[in-house]
Amino acid sequence: MNIVIAFEEPPIDRTDLNDVLEQANFLKQHLEPDHEISNLAYTGEVSNFVEQLSDADIVWNLFETFRGREEASYLGAALLDMAGAPFTGSGVAALAAASDKRIVKGILANVGVATPDTYRPNKNFRAGKWLFKPALTHGSAGITDDSVIDARTELEMKLSMMTRLTTNYFAERYIDGDEYSVTLLDNEGILTAVSCAKMQFNNYPEDKPKILNFDSKWSEYSNDYKQTSRSFDVPVALAEQLRELAEITANVFGFAGFARVDFRQDSATGNLYVIDVNPNPALSADSGFIATCANAGIDAKTTLERIIKRALMH
Repeated sequence: MNIVIAFEEPPIDRTDLNDVLEQANFLKQHLEPDHEISNLAYTGEVSNFVEQLSDADIVWNLFETFRGREEASYLGAALLDMAGAPFTGSGVAALAAASDKRIVKGILANVGVATPDTYRPNKNFRAGKWLFKPALTHGSAGITDDSVIDARTELEMKLSMMTRLTTNYFAERYIDGDEYSVTLLDNEGILTAVSCAKMQFNNYPEDKPKILNFDSKWSEYSNDYKQTSRSFDVPVALAEQLRELAEITANVFGFAGFARVDFRQDSATGNLYVIDVNPNPALSADSGFIATCANAGIDAKTTLERIIKRALMH
């Protein structure tokens, strides 16, 4: 099968965006020689790009940005749709819906899936910890320990908001508790939760926020990176609850092929909150998605073949 890996060259030299090149190499390594693999980078020439996809049996969608914008990456999928070739993962509408975290929260609220409360000035302030998140970027870009503030008054909250007004940040309640992720993979046309992972924050000082910031995900020589790890020791009853919520979430958005849903569990109440959805999670040797599939007994090659099989159903 002729598989074309389509992506946009990273617009800037940033570790999280450069990861797309590692993913392309990972795909090539695990899909050859069973398939003929080639890379196609989008450079802004729409007609030429679409024409070069005409002979592809499958296009692997690796668009992380479009014209340098992460929130517009779904437009890369729109180009693939325009070319008429089947492509991996979710469709354009699902990718667009998941591109803005504020929209994600609204969609989930409509179906009764809980997310942390979003701060609304003069309406729902409560003293305590709040997490400022960029609405349009992913992979913890823009998140540092300073993203968590302990606001005693609404004036403190508003002053913190003012420093972030021009960068599409919003604030939601910081959920003090454990963090989990659920990997979903296609199973005969149905997106199914295959395994759960728990993030461990090892030897964190008491006053350090237990969050996956940019360094803990991407700066391999940083203390934050070294002190976070993944565990698959999740109680059976909790894992079942996480998988059910993840499948409901994925179904609401219409995700296909593969996806990941992230949760926090409030240590005081036990309540679960969706904190992020990812309809196109990274696939590389050290990615959480591949590791979690492996924990469920699904090796990398089988994982990729199941994603391909679902793409052919488009």
